[in-house]
Amino acid sequence: MTATDRDEPRETTWDNPYVGPRAFRPGERLPARDQEIYDLTDLLIAERVVLLHSPSGAGKTSLLQAGVAPMLERKQLLRQKPFRPTQLLRVKTPPPAGGVRNRYVYSVALDLLPHRNPSELDAMTLPEVLKEVTEPMRTEIPVLMFDQFEEILILDPTDRKNQEIFFDELGAVLANRHVWAVFAMREDYMGGLDRYLIHLPGHLSTTYRLDFLDIEAAKVSIQEPSADLGVDFTDEAADELLRRLKTVKVQSPSDGVEEVEAPYVQPFQLQVVCRNLWKILAKKGRGRFKTIDLRDVEHHLDIGQALRQYYGDAVTEVADGPTAELAIRDWFETQLITVQWRRNQTLTGPVTESADPAAVALALQDAYLIRSDTRAGSIWYELAHDQLITPVLEDNRTWRESRLEPWQQNARDWQATHQRELLLAGPQLRYAQRHAQALDTVTAQEREFLDESARADRERSIFERTRYAKNFFAGLALLELVVILVLVVLLLWRG
Repeated sequence: MTATDRDEPRETTWDNPYVGPRAFRPGERLPARDQEIYDLTDLLIAERVVLLHSPSGAGKTSLLQAGVAPMLERKQLLRQKPFRPTQLLRVKTPPPAGGVRNRYVYSVALDLLPHRNPSELDAMTLPEVLKEVTEPMRTEIPVLMFDQFEEILILDPTDRKNQEIFFDELGAVLANRHVWAVFAMREDYMGGLDRYLIHLPGHLSTTYRLDFLDIEAAKVSIQEPSADLGVDFTDEAADELLRRLKTVKVQSPSDGVEEVEAPYVQPFQLQVVCRNLWKILAKKGRGRFKTIDLRDVEHHLDIGQALRQYYGDAVTEVADGPTAELAIRDWFETQLITVQWRRNQTLTGPVTESADPAAVALALQDAYLIRSDTRAGSIWYELAHDQLITPVLEDNRTWRESRLEPWQQNARDWQATHQRELLLAGPQLRYAQRHAQALDTVTAQEREFLDESARADRERSIFERTRYAKNFFAGLALLELVVILVLVVLLLWRG
């Protein structure tokens, strides 16, 4: 950006140019990924079937949705037929209660045929679905775009029969050389496809790897969106933001945890932090600022606060109410983080009273809060990044303090320690019982805590009454002894 541009910026709008943790949508400009868009699009056109892989959070969905799909629509094969990419297809949709022929085919059919009655799709094969989709497209080339394709392996690792059926039918679809396809998945799951590649043309041998943003591309991702709205994000401010974003904590075998500078920046973290910074400056300047300088970054950029808000918003969106939200937050704190404030792995998904733990875990993965790994047929969950540990714990504490009664916090602490000192008694117990009756829902842990408190209170009451009775009768006995002694003394005195 030139000096003239900085002196005469265009008027700033209220719109936040940073998308935050969500993927870029069709029609939105994806910064710093032009080369990847061109390379993947050209590779797909040339090879017909491509596997796109990357580490979690590198931006596969954004690349396909905001980059490759729009470019494909502008392309033609041999200047004859235009490409017609589908929306991003997922295999994760749960089957209806009555069951379906194949849950993965059914999920894809819902995406490809959204106007059909779902009950008409439950028995269709994938070739039948594609035939219905492509019949109106005789002058176009369909491009199937599968996103988060690892879901077919992790939704139910034991469901190999239906996975085999899906890949067999997918192979039949791709045997038609007039159908193109791209599959996007996390690279740590690629090995799980091996047993099914025999069904697919070329065995998915053509691959393309998307990496995190290098430092130069990350700087473009910081400065370009604000420049589009006439706001100068200065080099000094961008460099300071990059310094903070690329500083990560790593576990050293000899020296414990240490901070190092990575040669890359995670796109989702960059977007979350920049969006939060813009929001703060817009609120402070009522949407009319022209520059983001080093002082703005130093005074207002709080990566922890940005991540806390991101975590809290994502959990609230995934949960279907305060009770489920509490369960999910407790799961993060007790299962994914150790008492030493380090990442932990767990086989158990977040258990709520109204949702399938696997579905909740999948939604949390979509929000880039957690990631999963399949080993020996089991799914292990962990936090997506070490830098989420402190934001999770701090936001959980703030959330509990603002929403939970003291007795509910006692219940949570008691579940973790079972210390009798945390149990309620007397007026405190009676208040908690009345409050619990007024609530719409009480968790099983809270109910157990109240029941245990009531039992301990009864035992304490019985003990107190017993002790009172013993003291009373002991007093009577002492009084009798005193009376006897007095009588004896009187008798002796008279005698």
